[in-house]
Amino acid sequence: MSSAVYEWNYPRQMVEICLSEWAGDRDCETLAADIFTERFPIERPLLKALEPEIEGPPVFLIDELDRTDEPFEAFLLEVLSDYRITVPELGTTKVSEAPAQLSAQVVAFVQGLRQADLFKLPDVAETIDWAKALTQLDTVALHPQAIDDTLGVLLK
Repeated sequence: MSSAVYEWNYPRQMVEICLSEWAGDRDCETLAADIFTERFPIERPLLKALEPEIEGPPVFLIDELDRTDEPFEAFLLEVLSDYRITVPELGTTKVSEAPAQLSAQVVAFVQGLRQADLFKLPDVAETIDWAKALTQLDTVALHPQAIDDTLGVLLK
C-alpha cells in the first residue's frame, strides 16, 4: 500500500551516503537521520493529491476501486476519515480543511450505507466528492438538511 503513497529515492540516498563518506563530515547517526527526511521520498499520486496547493485543494480521482483488494480500500477510507497519511519515517501531515468531526461522520455514514441493500454502493471517490461538497458548503457536522442537500453527490 505504501507504494501508492511514496517510495524512497534510494539512488539519491546512496549518493548522499557516498558524498558524506568521501567528505567525512557526518557521523553515522547524523547521516542516518538525514537520509530519511522530506528531501528523499518520491511522492506517488495519493500523497500528491493530499498536499495543500495555493491554487486550492487538489483532486484525486480513484476509479475502479472494485478491482482493488479490501485492505487497500480500507486504507483509502482511513485516509479519507483522517485526511492524512503517515509516512513512518517522517510522521503525519494533516492536509484537509474538513473539520475532524465531519470527516468521522462522513466515513461512519458511508460505512452504514455500505451495509444497506443499494443498487450501487458509494465508493471512495464518491465519498471524497461528498466530503468536499459538504466542506464547500461550510458544513462542520452532518445534519439532516446537509445530507438531503448533498446526498446526490454521494449516490451518483
